[in-house]
Amino acid sequence: NQTLASFDPYATAGFSVADKLEISSTGASGSNNFTLCGTARTQAVTIKDLVISATGVTNFNTTNNASGTCITNLNITGNITRTGGTIQSIAGSGATTVTLNGSTGDQPISYSGAGAISASSPINFVVNKTVGTTTVTHTSNFTYPSALTVTAGTLKTDGTARTINIAGALSGAGTIDLSTSNAAHVLELVATTNSIGTFTPGTGSTVSYKHGSVDQNVIALNYNSLTFDNFRKILPSG
Repeated sequence: NQTLASFDPYATAGFSVADKLEISSTGASGSNNFTLCGTARTQAVTIKDLVISATGVTNFNTTNNASGTCITNLNITGNITRTGGTIQSIAGSGATTVTLNGSTGDQPISYSGAGAISASSPINFVVNKTVGTTTVTHTSNFTYPSALTVTAGTLKTDGTARTINIAGALSGAGTIDLSTSNAAHVLELVATTNSIGTFTPGTGSTVSYKHGSVDQNVIALNYNSLTFDNFRKILPSG
């Protein structure tokens, strides 16, 4: 386990944390108090459990590195837990891709406390679970600030009603499962075009299409409950 206030891994071969990386800086709120950087933009960071309890900003990608662009690929094989601070990726320095690809069990996402993932941050999430328990479970409400790709495996909710907002495009051949306990889970889709391989709605969930300014395509799925924020929706044919 590593508990750090700041860390700049300038190794050319990338770096990995075999157990837990805890980001717990107590810098002033709004300060850039933790940055993951490397000398090459293609160098991947692999972490088992990521715990964020900082009070300021955690940068997954930034141009503050004097050597150039920082790391843009973050692989997480365990849990994501955040109790404070803001997570962001600086626009203009290349999108950060966070891949959930653990092979030893379910990967919970727990997100609570003040702060958020910055809505303007180009942080793309990928679920690619092909070995072992192939689920990623939301144990809190969560907003994906950019694209979410469920390449393989299942993104699901726990037994308490959760809201998942996807600001970017949803895609992939994997599964979205909102059936746990048939609770009143909500999936909010904002992009104009989305897709998913398999959708399991249960009997309590709602899918809400929330792009208000242009026409938004509705996926041809079996829904439990469906809501639109306006009438600019394109329904599937057939």
